[in-house]
Amino acid sequence: VDYINGKVKGKAVGNLPYRESFNIRFQYYPVFQSAYIEKSPYASETLDTDIFDGVSLSFNNAWKVEIDTLKSLWSNPQKAYNFTFKIIDTNFGAERLLGLSHPSDYRIEFADGVVDTSLAIEKYFVRAVPVSFRIYNVTDQKYLDFIYNDIDRNRKLSPFDEIILVEKGASGQDLFTWDIFFTSLQDTVYDYTSSDTLAIRVKKPFRAVDVFEFATQLPQVNKQRATAELEDIKVVPNPYIAATSHELPLPPAITSGRGDRKIDFIHLPADAQVHIFTSRGEHVVTLSQDSGMYDGTVSWNLKSKENLDVAAGIYFYIVESDVGVKRGKIGVIK
Repeated sequence: VDYINGKVKGKAVGNLPYRESFNIRFQYYPVFQSAYIEKSPYASETLDTDIFDGVSLSFNNAWKVEIDTLKSLWSNPQKAYNFTFKIIDTNFGAERLLGLSHPSDYRIEFADGVVDTSLAIEKYFVRAVPVSFRIYNVTDQKYLDFIYNDIDRNRKLSPFDEIILVEKGASGQDLFTWDIFFTSLQDTVYDYTSSDTLAIRVKKPFRAVDVFEFATQLPQVNKQRATAELEDIKVVPNPYIAATSHELPLPPAITSGRGDRKIDFIHLPADAQVHIFTSRGEHVVTLSQDSGMYDGTVSWNLKSKENLDVAAGIYFYIVESDVGVKRGKIGVIK
């Protein structure tokens, strides 16, 4: 079976003779190793989240790469510049410099002295600047190169300074990514120390190297607990009265008669059967609970197995299940 291309072929020539029919069965894995997920804007068909083996997947994925302003914080709010964080898009002479929106989180780590030097790029007339901070890519776990535009040339991060991140591409080439531009509501230059950081969080779609794996488990019934919960089984309404408020209202445009007649058995265990008898022990009807294993319910329409309306009186019921038996009485009043 060629799972990738959806084809079936014989192991050798002649294994699948022409005009003969074959029944072939194999396990289908609609999600395994799939790169497409629900509501992807990059794929015309995203049915990989269809129900398979009783399971359906739904991802809350961030499709746009942008700063998460609520989670991007200075470690010391008393020394916090305002800043913008966007891809670099500027012109150096006749050349346009357009950055890549790299989906990573970053941290600017300050120090008590010079710990790094920004890049010098001669063709752009960008000079190297010794600085007292480093920039760490938290997602890729590595320190980055960067261009530093030190407006006041004090070698300290100040209002109107600019940092352009430079990261490695797949082939090892330098790629310009994000542009960080700092501003302040007041003319203040903060003195940062080794205890200061700026954490920048980015909303990231799933990346090419991301893998999501999970395993499902079959639901199981705790028989000891289910047996103890047999006492929770209830009959509503009980007694049943002709004008009970539990009955559904009349359909629209119907002004006389009554709504649906029914009595509900609630909190039933999985695969339970409800046997109903008259006060003389005559079997009236048997109801089966097949709505699932979680807090089952079954309704009785107050008819016998012969589809006849039952008379007023006292009825007995027996709930049988793999976890035990529950008995009780029902009153029907007309």
